[in-house]
Amino acid sequence: MSTTKRTPARPAAAPEEMLTVPLGAAVLGTSPDTVYRMIADGRLPSVRYSPRRIRLRRSDLEAFINASSVAATRAPGA
Repeated sequence: MSTTKRTPARPAAAPEEMLTVPLGAAVLGTSPDTVYRMIADGRLPSVRYSPRRIRLRRSDLEAFINASSVAATRAPGA
């Protein structure tokens, strides 16, 4: 009988939190219609599972918020 050394399995990376458009709108403090417009304009990345199933990564929302707050602090007259 041979003995083989087994390496422990790597823990799976935690799945990224995906939010619906209404939940994403709540995080951003805006309406779902505005979020849909931002997705259509390319200002906000999204994942489209089907024509009616759109999800937003929480990390993308946080990056959008951070970029918006940096832009607001650099605005002239602010």
